[in-house]
Amino acid sequence: MQEMEERIELYDLIFEALTYGGRIVTDGGAPGVFVFSEDTENNRTMTRTAAGNLEDGREVARAALMTSGPGVLRAVLLADGYITVGGVRTDALIAEGYESGDAQSVIVAQAYSRKRRFLRFVANLDGKPVKIGRGNRLLPQV
Repeated sequence: MQEMEERIELYDLIFEALTYGGRIVTDGGAPGVFVFSEDTENNRTMTRTAAGNLEDGREVARAALMTSGPGVLRAVLLADGYITVGGVRTDALIAEGYESGDAQSVIVAQAYSRKRRFLRFVANLDGKPVKIGRGNRLLPQV
């Protein structure tokens, strides 16, 4: 909780990304891979990564972030994935947030479940987002 209070701008961007992804899955869509970023002028952008599969999409997004200019203060890579909760694998939106100058990223996940309703799948978000660990740098070192 203390980390969240000290890094409010980063967690605000992480939760914006998770909210966006949550709207996509609850509307029956597939979230794919997105990059959210904020620059020194407080401008926020969102870009969808196009690739053959989710893993390739993550790598394309990481490569794009590592070549981004010095004006990017923080970034979040949002992707569909899986987490294990209580020994059970479940669908999840996984947001990896990074602030310029940090040694590692912060990984937060939002579990969701899909159910078939008539001719399409609908999803429900399960519980609250949870911090699940740390990852590698997402932005170039300055």
